[in-house]
Amino acid sequence: MENIFTDIEDFIHGNILSTILAAVCIIVVTILLAHFVARFMKRIFMRKDESGNDRVPSGSIFINIARVVIWVLGLSVLLSTCFGINITAAIAALGVGGIAVSLGFQDTLSNLIAGLEISLTRVVSCGDNIEVNGMRGVVQDITWRHTSIKDDQDNIIVIPNSAINKTALVKAPPQTTVQLSVIITNKNEPLDELVERIRDAAEKAATSICSIEEPPVVTLSGIDGEGFVGSVKIVFSDEEHLAEAKNAVICAIAPIAHADYHGHKHRV
Repeated sequence: MENIFTDIEDFIHGNILSTILAAVCIIVVTILLAHFVARFMKRIFMRKDESGNDRVPSGSIFINIARVVIWVLGLSVLLSTCFGINITAAIAALGVGGIAVSLGFQDTLSNLIAGLEISLTRVVSCGDNIEVNGMRGVVQDITWRHTSIKDDQDNIIVIPNSAINKTALVKAPPQTTVQLSVIITNKNEPLDELVERIRDAAEKAATSICSIEEPPVVTLSGIDGEGFVGSVKIVFSDEEHLAEAKNAVICAIAPIAHADYHGHKHRV
């Protein structure tokens, strides 16, 4: 095997054109290999288990790491084969300098390690609705440096991975889940009938805008000076018309929860 590599190197070094062709071939093979490995990993990430959960952690961080590894190997072969550079000796020579470089890239390494940790432990996955330091949104991607989330205004917020790893993280229900607080002040009919009317009105108003996953759930949690405290929970099928549907539900249940709502303070 060593003789074969020696013959190849002798042939390459003996002809500049051959060296150029060999370098181009190595680069093309590296590009194709990186491309197909990335596609293969994306397919793996898309697989779900029997419960509908990801079989492996999602996020481009693993794909990017695989690309870097492939390119490092490809460039190592290129330098060794075409230019006769001893990669092992070069790495050993850069050992001391690598320490200084690692200190300079301390934040980057911290984010990389934090990204791997939160991905492998599934603390955060793509599609989760999270809140970090007052910033809330749905996770779009986890890269080697940051996690990007999209808020309800379609703004993309970039959060360093180390910030997620070091601060308190809140996992909220999916953005398709809407929970409205309500105080029922209507005293003109039985409470159970009011709850049923609120549920029916919320369902009718919501389905007039978009589809829902299941019927609305009305829950009473207490009593205060104004009336009965409760909430209306609705799970929508998508986010596209969420704001419009939420507004329609509020307008539909307000007159039922507050028969005299024009003359009283109320909140929905």
